[in-house]
Formats: sequence, structure tokens, C-alpha cells
Amino acid sequence: MINRELIYSTLWQVASNSAGYVTKSRRLLHYADLTSAQQPAICMSEKEQDSETKQNAFNAPVVWTLRADFFIYVNSGSDPRAAPAILLNPLIDALEGALAPDPVSGIQDLGLPEMVQWVRIHGKIETAEGVLGAQELAIVPVEIRCI
Repeated sequence: MINRELIYSTLWQVASNSAGYVTKSRRLLHYADLTSAQQPAICMSEKEQDSETKQNAFNAPVVWTLRADFFIYVNSGSDPRAAPAILLNPLIDALEGALAPDPVSGIQDLGLPEMVQWVRIHGKIETAEGVLGAQELAIVPVEIRCI
């Protein structure tokens, strides 16, 4: 069996410490509720959990895929010429680096190899470039394969 809270809390520690965030919350906050002084900010939202089993394998363990989205918020302030993406892109890169596989083993298991096979950014990173003025956000999808 897996320990979901241990897995998600460890994922949160790795992600939230990937950069110098002013605000960190495992509870999803809306960017409108944060002042520019409270940003950059990172929040985590737990998503779907899918299970797989081998139909013809006796006593095979359930393989779980857990998903989470990381919401990263930045605000470029009152300068109308400043592109908020300039602040956002390094934070996405830092999160990618924190979740990168170990260079020797090629695996990112959050230090929980007995439960986690791998963790990775998976899917489309959504941004709002240009439509929110000085505010910018990214939604970064992450998958965790567990046994």
C-alpha cells in the first residue's frame, strides 16, 4: 500500500523549496487574493488518482498514478513594459530542476523508493501570458507513479 499523504507532502516540500517563493500553500489560492508583495507564490492542488492492476497476475500490487497541479503566480508590478513571463520562466525552470531525475539512477522517487517509482512534469503547462496585465500564472501538471 501507498501512503498518499507522505507522498504528497514530500512532493510539496520538494516543489515549494525549488525557488524563493514569498507565499507557499498546499491549499489552492486564487491570484486575486494575493498582493504583488505576496508573490511569487506557489500552490498545490491534488488531482486524479488512477489505479491499474494486472488481470492475470496472481497477487499483483495495484499501481497508482497520482496527479497534482502546481500553480505559480508572479506579478511584474506597475511597469507596463515589464513582461511577467520574465519572472515566471525561471520559476518553472526551478520546479523542473527540483523534479529532475537523479543523474546517476535516472529516477526521481522523492526519496521514497518503496512507494514511488517516478515523478515527472507531465502534460501541457498552461500560462496566461498577456491577458492578466502585470499578473501571470502557470499551471504545471505533475504525475507520480506509485506501487
